[in-house]
Order: sequence, then C-alpha cells, then structure tokens
Amino acid sequence: MHITYEYDPGAVEPVVIVRSSAMDDTTHHIMSLLERDDRGSSDLLEVDTASGTSLVPLRNVAFLHAQAGKVYARCGKSDWRVRQTLKDLAESLPEKVFQRVSKSQILNFSYVVRFDLTRQGTFQAILRDGSIHKVTDSYIRAIKTRIIGS
Repeated sequence: MHITYEYDPGAVEPVVIVRSSAMDDTTHHIMSLLERDDRGSSDLLEVDTASGTSLVPLRNVAFLHAQAGKVYARCGKSDWRVRQTLKDLAESLPEKVFQRVSKSQILNFSYVVRFDLTRQGTFQAILRDGSIHKVTDSYIRAIKTRIIGS
C-alpha cells in the first residue's frame, strides 16, 4: 500500500481517492474505515506522535487527560497529543466504552480494574496499569448508574 498526502490551500474539504486494481479485502477494509470516520463513529483516534500524525485504535487508549491546556491519550506507556478537546471527545467517543470521571479525564472502562473509596471519602478508579484516577463528585452518579443500573 502507498499513501500520498497533497497540500492544497484551495481545498474546501478533504478528498480521499482509493486507487486499486480490484475491490479486495484490503481495499474494502480501507473503504469501511473511511466511511465510519466520515459518519463520526470511527474506532480510531488521531494522535500526534514523534513521527507525525497516527491513527490509534480506541481499544489501545487507556484514558484521555487534559494537562496545561492540551489533551493527551495514554496508549501503553506513552502519552500522545490529541487535537480535539475533552468536551468534543466525550461527545464523540463510544459511551459504552468511555466514561468521563472529571473535568480533565475520560477513562476507557475496559481498563478499569476497580473503584475504591478512600479514607477521605473520595472515589478513585484503578486501572490495569496501576494508575489511580480521582472521580469527582459530579461524575459519581453517572458511574454508579453505569455499574449498578438506574
């Protein structure tokens, strides 16, 4: 596969052309990814890495967090910059998988091992990697409803 990017300052919107000798499995997969992304329900997240912009599967994102006015996605042991705001991400990420736990964090629920109540009376989420994330009061009800039901 060969991918080419062309800069066009006069372009009104992005145009994607997939050129192939046949509609094989690879071509079909590329088309389905583009169609899902165009509908806003892609299972990929665009991140900035040291080598440029990459698409990361959402299943690889343990959590998203805001720090110093920027948003980062934790993938493995790396934090990669995301260009979207947490508000936009909270609205577009699959709500069956991701849950906002504070103004500055969204967690991938498949990475949550447990929730703890501290001696100080605060809730925190513990992830598979051992990281601890405070759950602020305004999001506790949503999480309880998610776990226990209405």
